[in-house]
Amino acid sequence: MGIRVAVAGASGYAGGELLRLVAGHPEFDLVAATAHSQAGHRVDVVHPQLTGLDLVLGETDPAILADADLVFLALPHGQSAALAAQLPAAVRIVDLGADHRLLGRRDHPGARAACRRRCGQPRGSGLRVPGGAPRDRP
Repeated sequence: MGIRVAVAGASGYAGGELLRLVAGHPEFDLVAATAHSQAGHRVDVVHPQLTGLDLVLGETDPAILADADLVFLALPHGQSAALAAQLPAAVRIVDLGADHRLLGRRDHPGARAACRRRCGQPRGSGLRVPGGAPRDRP
């Protein structure tokens, strides 16, 4: 038995793509797919390209999603955070919406260290600017 996966917001475009990817993944077991207005409909009716996926969309309820090891949230912006807060701490969450995005460098706990290190940026003498002479990076 693989990783138990649920998709919230499975009736939309992003949710449909998640269903397709999860269904084809050898280590994922799709245990739940939820929707708001399309709850109660078969997945292959909502997403005709997913024929063969024998699953009915359920209501977007934290109790249904809590049985999964991993929950993908493909909900409209502003709805993911409230739902994620109701899930058990052991459930891993991947949010495709903007609810958990960082607004700037200062929002991330390691931002100051990352700014000091300048990871992945060339430093020191010998840095060449296209069409220019070597220069030092500040």
